Amino acid sequence: MFCKHCGKEIPDDSTYCPKCGTKIAGEEPPAPKPGERYIEPPKLDKKPPAENKEDSNPLPKIIGFIAVGIAIFIFMAAGSQPSKSPAPAKPAVTTSTTKTETPAPKKEAVAPPVTLDHINVEPNMIGENTVHLSIRNDSQKTIDAYKVRIYVKDNYDKTVKGFSTEDYFSGISQDTIEPGSYGPAGKVWTLHGYDNGRKFTLRLMSIHFTDGSTWETADDQNIIVEGKR
Repeated sequence: MFCKHCGKEIPDDSTYCPKCGTKIAGEEPPAPKPGERYIEPPKLDKKPPAENKEDSNPLPKIIGFIAVGIAIFIFMAAGSQPSKSPAPAKPAVTTSTTKTETPAPKKEAVAPPVTLDHINVEPNMIGENTVHLSIRNDSQKTIDAYKVRIYVKDNYDKTVKGFSTEDYFSGISQDTIEPGSYGPAGKVWTLHGYDNGRKFTLRLMSIHFTDGSTWETADDQNIIVEGKR
C-alpha cells in the first residue's frame, strides 16, 4: 500500500510511514460536524518517485571519462598537424648558348696626315673614265700605300655602279710619298664600266706608312674631293 500523506509505498502492516512519520494503522477520518457530509478523500494513485540510486562502483565512469579524454586529445592532435601536399614538380631547366656579339668600338676621328688637293677626270682612248688624285703628305713619316673609294653619278644624279656589286669603285695606290711631297703625277685609276659617269666623289679611307703604322678614317669622317668630266 501507499502512504495517504506522502504517497510513498510502504508495507501493508505498517503502523507509521517510514518517510513522513504519519500514522497509518487505526486512523479513522474525523467525524463530520452537524449538518456536514463526510467525503472520503481520494485515493492517491501515483507511483512513488524513483529513487536516485548512486552507483556504488565509480570505476566504469572513470574509465569512460579517460576514454573520452583520450579520443578528444587524438582528434585535436590530428587537426593541429598541417596536411602534407606533394611537392610541385620542378620545371625542366634548359640552357641557351646564344652568343651576343659585342659591337666594335667606334673609331675616334683623327685629322688626316695628308691633304687631298684635287682630282682630274678624263676619258682614255676607248672612252673609259680615268681619275688622278693630287695628294700631299703632311706628316713626318713616309707613305707607302693608301686606299680610296670613288662614287660615280651621271648628270641625273643616278648612281653608276659599273661592273661592281657595290655602289662605289675601290682604288689603291702603293706609290711612295715622302714627307712634305706630292704623290706621282702618273698615278691614275681606270674605272671600267663607269663610262656614263659624269660626277665623281673620291673619299680617302686609310693610309699606310713605311714604319708599319696606319691611319684610318672614322665612320662619320668624310675626307673627300670632288671632280667632273
